[in-house]
Amino acid sequence: MEDIMSQVKTVAIFSVGRRWPDAYPKAPDKEVLQYIVDVRSAIPDPGEVFPGQDGTTDTVQDWILEQPGVEAWLVETYMMVRKWVRAMEESAEFDQVSVVFMCEGGFQRSVFVAEQIAKRLMLYTMCSAATHLTMERTRIAKQAATTPTT
Repeated sequence: MEDIMSQVKTVAIFSVGRRWPDAYPKAPDKEVLQYIVDVRSAIPDPGEVFPGQDGTTDTVQDWILEQPGVEAWLVETYMMVRKWVRAMEESAEFDQVSVVFMCEGGFQRSVFVAEQIAKRLMLYTMCSAATHLTMERTRIAKQAATTPTT
């Protein structure tokens, strides 16, 4: 009998900034379908309106959602990701779909989209919360800079 965990198929959602290429997820194994979606042309940049706030804040999320065309783009993107998930589920070759949303800095637009898509996917499939690679890298760097050396 095949191990039940080997049958589990998952979806991983990431956000990243184009300026941080070393924060990108490593090249996937052959069992992973990986897609990179550049959101810069679809999502207005809230950086000048809300400097210093990331895409997880209600203020930034509400502002982006109020912009014309954003909700329709999110629905289209969600449906596209669902197609990728269905392809993975129907495949014996792949056990994970990895979707990386990219913007310029990796703090607002890509984070917003990753949060929105992950939230919608959690209702449908085995998708955990979005992972924000640029934000995580920055948090670790700041933590290391403030940690006293012994």
